[in-house]
Amino acid sequence: MEVVVQPATEVLATLAAEAIEGLARTKPDLVIGLATGSSPLAVYGELVRGHRTGQVRFDQARAFTLDEYVGLPDDHPERYRNVISRDFVAHVDFAPGAVQGSDGNAAEGPVSAMWPATILQHYPHATVLLDEAAASQLQLAAYYRQGYDAKPSWQ
Repeated sequence: MEVVVQPATEVLATLAAEAIEGLARTKPDLVIGLATGSSPLAVYGELVRGHRTGQVRFDQARAFTLDEYVGLPDDHPERYRNVISRDFVAHVDFAPGAVQGSDGNAAEGPVSAMWPATILQHYPHATVLLDEAAASQLQLAAYYRQGYDAKPSWQ
């Protein structure tokens, strides 16, 4: 895995968008993991800009939301699927049904919020782009991971 640390979110957004655009040009049927929250919004904005200027297409691509709130009604504006649709998908040319995600109302029992970490474990050659604030949290994340790894199997 490659970790890129830059001082400004805008620089990371441009780097990430350029990487995705390049991949989409060479592999039009790519699969994208769509993270939610404020961090990727600038990346989505750059991808929308690239789509509007003809630099990138998503008509053959598929995408998956990486997480979802449990128990929010389907029409709730903060449901991750709705946020992704409003902030990104509605502005580009994904085919109908090409963007999928978990159903936060279908969950029974314990729900895992570890999809992004799991994806990175399965794709060790992924590139992670972080601003300095996020990079400073890596040590804390490593601390929690050590605690999780040390958890007895019966828990």
